[in-house]
Amino acid sequence: VQALVVVPTRELCRQVSWEAMRFGRLLDSTVLSLYGGTSVKRELERLKKGAQIVVGTPGRLLDHIFKRNLNLAQLKILVLDEADRMFDIGFREDIIKIIKACPKRRQLMLLSATLDQEVENLSKRYMKDPVPLYLSRDEISVESIWQRYIPVDRHNKLNKLARLLENQKPTQSLIFTNTKKMF
Repeated sequence: VQALVVVPTRELCRQVSWEAMRFGRLLDSTVLSLYGGTSVKRELERLKKGAQIVVGTPGRLLDHIFKRNLNLAQLKILVLDEADRMFDIGFREDIIKIIKACPKRRQLMLLSATLDQEVENLSKRYMKDPVPLYLSRDEISVESIWQRYIPVDRHNKLNKLARLLENQKPTQSLIFTNTKKMF
């Protein structure tokens, strides 16, 4: 394993794995995704075949690391994607265990939508001379975009959304949800 990408959810794990596979084909690299809710036996078979890039959720990765199924001795890059989100949902200790299981001489990339104190502390503790890259500005980049957040009871979301779209009649919309199953 040359690169390990840690993500907070299985949905993001599948998405990142898919993109890594697209790029990996050009480099003749194998990508393996490891996340809960899937067959551990199948994962073990694929781990034995080897992979250069592994993408996984903290819990499943730790299972494989502690059972010595996942060899990180040759790891060169560790990516913590959505580090702020992983802290928010309680993976702080798991992330630290994963970092400690990796070789000291590796590159650590910490990707985060927000730079809160916990993420900053992690970067100071486990990174040498970190270089922050800010890829977005605080202000709205397009003045014509109308952004609204509307809290709604869980069972009324679809009806509220339908009424909102019917009343506003937008020519284009982008709607964010927590899961695909919500709709």
